Amino acid sequence: MFGNTWLYKGLIHMCDIIQIRRELHQIPEVGMDLPKTLKYIINHLEGLKNIDYKVIEGKAVVAKTKHHKNNRFLAFRSDMDALPVEELNDISYKSIHPGIMHACGHDAHMAILLCFAEYINSLEDPEIGVMFIFQPGEEGNAGAKWLIDHGIFKEYVPERIFALHMFPSLRTGVVASRPGPLFIGTEEFHLKLHGTGGHAGFPENSIDLIEIFVNIFSDSRREAIKIANGDKYIFFFGKTITNGRNNVFPSILNTEGTIRAYDNTLMKALENNLLKYCKLYANNNFELSFSTPYLPVVNDSDSFSIIKKASADNKILLKEIEPLRIGEDFSYYLSKTRGAMFLLGCAGNGIFNRKLHSQNFEIDESSLKIGLNLFITIYDLCI
Repeated sequence: MFGNTWLYKGLIHMCDIIQIRRELHQIPEVGMDLPKTLKYIINHLEGLKNIDYKVIEGKAVVAKTKHHKNNRFLAFRSDMDALPVEELNDISYKSIHPGIMHACGHDAHMAILLCFAEYINSLEDPEIGVMFIFQPGEEGNAGAKWLIDHGIFKEYVPERIFALHMFPSLRTGVVASRPGPLFIGTEEFHLKLHGTGGHAGFPENSIDLIEIFVNIFSDSRREAIKIANGDKYIFFFGKTITNGRNNVFPSILNTEGTIRAYDNTLMKALENNLLKYCKLYANNNFELSFSTPYLPVVNDSDSFSIIKKASADNKILLKEIEPLRIGEDFSYYLSKTRGAMFLLGCAGNGIFNRKLHSQNFEIDESSLKIGLNLFITIYDLCI
């Protein structure tokens, strides 16, 4: 599709893409402040004469083509942050930061997007412009929302946006996606109940926070089934602790959990349901807070069709899967423009059973070239 010249350049990119990924793998950083990662990205982009870049508040980099034939723009996104996980892999490019690891493949995402930027930079006069988004804080900080709030689409709203995610449950040479919901919407909640405490022998002088919690837990979960009316959701309490003892009523009870759904309206209804039963059983003696929600990732059907065609053109098997019950803040971009995301298989060449977020997560690096070629083909199909 790209001719012999690109096939040759593709091999060169393959060498570079592995090196880039390994160098980034060694310097993982968590959250919104990623100084080493940011410096690495900037150093790479500075060598691309046809691409401008802007650093956003010292936390993110947004690059775009300087020249192209018309006012059309596409966007491609990579997350940059790592996880607070101690790496156990015995590899030459192991994380040099104790207790921090690229255990979700964001190092691979960055390597693919940087090499894609190299390819676009090599075009004399690209048909349409490209925005390259290097985003912090995907792992729980809603970095995509932060970037949008800081106006990355104020000047240019791309006509479509695409992203990929490494997925070790799929073998190398396979990708997965679907039209419509791909990732579930998620948010976390924290509930704190206040009581008077007291001796178990004098229950009349105390407020039984355990009983209050059990009532909230049971009734809110029972009501959630009715609210969902057959739609898929998760309403889960995962941790509950008190300051009580075997013979002491607690004066404080803390509990936390998650609400997940493929529909924003249902997520809000489940929030209100929990609040309703807190008010009913705890009166005003409670504090209830919710994290910034990750909206459901809903792939635009036309953008999904482009990914499907790109996969076929590269002789890559695309599996249409059921929606996943994990969250992704790519959804915030999709609230502003059309687009789609796909999962890139990375299990092979002896790299198997390396689960996301695990201490031994690793990828088959031959999958990197597949991701790069898919981005290039997606771009070509959008012209």
